[in-house]
Amino acid sequence: MKISLSTVRQFPAQVWIVSLATLLNRSVGFLALFSAIFFQSFEVSANTITLALFAVGVAGVLGAVAGGRIAERVGSAQVLVIGSLVNVPLLVMLALFADDITVSILVAAVSVAVSQSFVGPSATLITDSGYKGPTVTAFAFYRIFLNVGSIVAPAIAGILGFVDFRLLFLLSAAGSLAAFAVLFFSRNRLGEVAHTAREGEAEAAGGQEGAAPATDSSAMRRARLWTVIAVFGVTIAIYAQHQSGIPLSVQRLDNGDRLYALLLLINPIIIVLTELPLSTVTAKFKWSHAYALGVFATAVGLAVCGLASSWAVCIAAFVVFSLGEAVFAPLANASVARLARPRENARYQGYLSAAQSAGIALGPGIGAWGVLHDRSLFWVVVIVLGAVLAAASVFAGMSSARSSSSGKQHIKTAA
Repeated sequence: MKISLSTVRQFPAQVWIVSLATLLNRSVGFLALFSAIFFQSFEVSANTITLALFAVGVAGVLGAVAGGRIAERVGSAQVLVIGSLVNVPLLVMLALFADDITVSILVAAVSVAVSQSFVGPSATLITDSGYKGPTVTAFAFYRIFLNVGSIVAPAIAGILGFVDFRLLFLLSAAGSLAAFAVLFFSRNRLGEVAHTAREGEAEAAGGQEGAAPATDSSAMRRARLWTVIAVFGVTIAIYAQHQSGIPLSVQRLDNGDRLYALLLLINPIIIVLTELPLSTVTAKFKWSHAYALGVFATAVGLAVCGLASSWAVCIAAFVVFSLGEAVFAPLANASVARLARPRENARYQGYLSAAQSAGIALGPGIGAWGVLHDRSLFWVVVIVLGAVLAAASVFAGMSSARSSSSGKQHIKTAA
């Protein structure tokens, strides 16, 4: 499960460029992480804060869909370049009007929409980078930069504090400007779309993981695509329980707050260290089976952690949860890229991002309600739901399995 330096060097420039731009944006992405704290600093009513968070959440979903749709028409690189530039004045405006709740809500919603519009086009550029290995490995490499950025942002905020959000938003504007510079001066390389990643994946996986079979009807292919997207969205809602259901569940244990802080440290470390090497292993298996395993491990790991009565069991279960995330997260993008036709890949990557945004927005509230009403029942439901999602994941790959099997039989007969 080791990744050599030569393997890392095989990633095309396009993957490095998109990954670096993502790192720059995420390392100063304070609005997405701390919007609740920001709106609460206005000392307004709970209803106003809820409305503000709802507006930002909806904007994120709409932005993800719009980003994929626009990229389908004008190109993914253009969406990233223009979006990075547009976000600079938005973040500066947010810093200047940080004492006006109405303006802040409106500008924050637009800024989050623009930020979420990056996700689909970024995934499309990773898919079309021309990487010769499994597509899931390219996504796992890209997600290292994304996750490191998600660690850096809280660290910076922790050092600077939340006394002056103006400074944080100005840093965000600087990061967006830096990302724009990287993307703008590299736009020629980003335009060199090879459309060979899925062919390389099929070759690396022995023909097991190619694009959607030609025998699939359009309706069947779309059904499989939407199954992958729906499973991902619901799994992200389950994943979001580490922000609500888990802290509410472990607080009953001795020093539960310290335990939760430790769990939040364990998760990103496991993701950064294991996601890339695990992708080289999962690429050797049927993609839908690996996807199902990751989804089920995520649900079971969280549920056992929520039900655990000791630190040891809780930590072990959280490790399982983190490994599940390391498996299913890059596979989601890779699976959509595999099933979608090249011209519609950006659109469906946008839908996948929208499903993620919806899951993140709805998951914590659902988890808090469930744990506070009946903790044991809630976590049992999560396990059952994880099993259902895993079964749906297997269904999404059944057509490929039949096609691959019949293809092998045809080869044997011809021989």
